[in-house]
Amino acid sequence: MKGKKVRLGCPKATITTMPIPTELVLTNMPVEALAERISEPATAALLRILPEAVRRSRMGSYLNDKEAQAETGLTRRQLRYLREQRRIEYRLVGRTVLYPTQGLFELIDAGKVAAR
Repeated sequence: MKGKKVRLGCPKATITTMPIPTELVLTNMPVEALAERISEPATAALLRILPEAVRRSRMGSYLNDKEAQAETGLTRRQLRYLREQRRIEYRLVGRTVLYPTQGLFELIDAGKVAAR
């Protein structure tokens, strides 16, 4: 298959376009066998991440001090230190400090160390 040359405004500039394939052959494996091979790793990955996703989805958008301590394992003083260092986002509603749930999890996930 040959591409088609397209001229641009500049006389020396041309672009060769690639033809769009009309069919794509991945394997000669039957569809049922292919679906089974794909579903096993997908199911394993889903089962690995699902409990954490469900736990996070049940929480509200914001956590107060006590809820944040329970979820993250950080002490009240550590949370205050992170606020003072501007390393964690928070909201003040009167005298109540609220932490965005997503911000807490991003802080924790940022400290992840990969296994060897």
